[in-house]
Amino acid sequence: MSLFEELKRRRVFKVAAAYVVVASRFFEGYPLVVAEAFGAGRPVLTVYGGSVGSIVGDEGGWTVPPTTEAVATALASITDDDVHRQSKEARLRFERDNTASRGLASLLAVYDEVIRR
Repeated sequence: MSLFEELKRRRVFKVAAAYVVVASRFFEGYPLVVAEAFGAGRPVLTVYGGSVGSIVGDEGGWTVPPTTEAVATALASITDDDVHRQSKEARLRFERDNTASRGLASLLAVYDEVIRR
């Protein structure tokens, strides 16, 4: 196993061990940590703004205003039942939107559209 593969494995393992993954930077297009969290069936808490909030929405996590207080309040109010429900949603979102076969299908659809023009 290469060093890169080992580091990636360790990062995914840490995400999978998380109770809730907090992605508080709203200026990233589609942070890898969100896909990793959904793949591991872990819910994501993020902030409104940018595309991260729209990606997470209310299927697989929670979206709050971009303040420290809002993130802290949300974390304090999340129950085990909330995490359990959102964990299921996160995994379903991953299977629906982020698998390798889904990514390939999406890429091929773009190529088909470009060719038809």
